[in-house]
Amino acid sequence: MTATSAVSQEVEVKLLTEDVTVFDQIAARSQLGPFRLERRPTLQLQTTYLDTTDFFITRHALALRLRRIGDDGWEVSTKGQGQVRGTIHARPERTVVLPGAPTFPFVPPEELADGLPTVASGQTLAPILISEVERQRLAIKRSAEPQEVALAEMALDTARYRDPKAPERALATFYEVEVELEAGTQKELRRISRFLQERFPLHPSRDNKLHRGLALLYGPGVWKVPYASPLQSGV
Repeated sequence: MTATSAVSQEVEVKLLTEDVTVFDQIAARSQLGPFRLERRPTLQLQTTYLDTTDFFITRHALALRLRRIGDDGWEVSTKGQGQVRGTIHARPERTVVLPGAPTFPFVPPEELADGLPTVASGQTLAPILISEVERQRLAIKRSAEPQEVALAEMALDTARYRDPKAPERALATFYEVEVELEAGTQKELRRISRFLQERFPLHPSRDNKLHRGLALLYGPGVWKVPYASPLQSGV
């Protein structure tokens, strides 16, 4: 049996850096402008993105991912087509918690059917990309208020990409700062983004982890080409 969550809206800022020491500098802070930073436990995430051989799901601006959290937590999610306005990314997301490790070939649970293209629903899907992320986390709160509710969570992600056909070989490593809204407003999120870019060598990214990894593995924009089938052609 699976447990499912309602569709939620993921609203976040994505910033990249080439300097990993930036993470240490941010993590050492307890304050960022008018905001207070509090450490949360670090997570180890392994994500396998799934699709048809011709990227049918990805070409519909969607993502289907299996994620292992820690040693034995598993979930499967769909992310829908969203919008990027300035530095803010907004996408609908639905997540189903799995009772254990998934088996292959993997068929998405019925609870995710409305988050996938009709043709892809019920199909057997193959891994197209693997990412491994060490996620350092910081809760962001208003300094002037003693309340415990966080406005947002800042994730300092060290992301390594792997080819599903040769998972022993790491393709590349990226360093990304994600700030996701929790109880705050988009205005506050923009302020946090501005403070980070003013103080650290960070620059906005319009790409997400999936598209960045696919470009690395299969070539820029290949998933946008109708009927492209790099998994079958060996690209």
